[in-house]
Amino acid sequence: MNAPHPYEPQRHPEMYPTTTQPVVRSAGPHDSSGKSIALIGVLVTVIGSALALFAWLYPKSPDPSTTSLNERAPYLMQVDGICHQFKPAMIGLGPPPTEPDEGLTWFGQQARLHRALLTAWANVQIPVGDDELVRTILDPLEQEVMQMDLVVESLQRGHLDDANAAIVKVNEVRTEYRSAARAYGLRVCHDL
Repeated sequence: MNAPHPYEPQRHPEMYPTTTQPVVRSAGPHDSSGKSIALIGVLVTVIGSALALFAWLYPKSPDPSTTSLNERAPYLMQVDGICHQFKPAMIGLGPPPTEPDEGLTWFGQQARLHRALLTAWANVQIPVGDDELVRTILDPLEQEVMQMDLVVESLQRGHLDDANAAIVKVNEVRTEYRSAARAYGLRVCHDL
């Protein structure tokens, strides 16, 4: 009779049923699936940390679409109504003159009208969430008024080069203002 090898398990039918059961193995030090799980855990932690750092360094900017058109409509109507009141006087001044003496008067009157427009506009309540968007319209308009004042001051001193440089700047900020006003939904103000 052959004796079983000492390292070979003895087969006892009563101890090992013939049906196969799924074997649940724990991830040991020599188990490759355990290493994969650990690697995935490390990757998830690193990616999560990187996303948290990115969110902290670059916070979400305000969403310009947080105000609905229905909430914005009353504001647009009020502001366009104010612009409609000032438009005839601004247009009535005609195009900018080419002579320095006439330019002094024209830019002075335009600056006063635009300043009054800004004062009236400032009394209108900005829709919640639109502060930043409205600033993109008002900032260039305020710069336009400042440049018009600079044109007047330069013409008063006889510095035509400075006046011409300020006129170029007036046209640049006017273009910026009109673009922002149109994008926001203003229908009258974007033409001033």
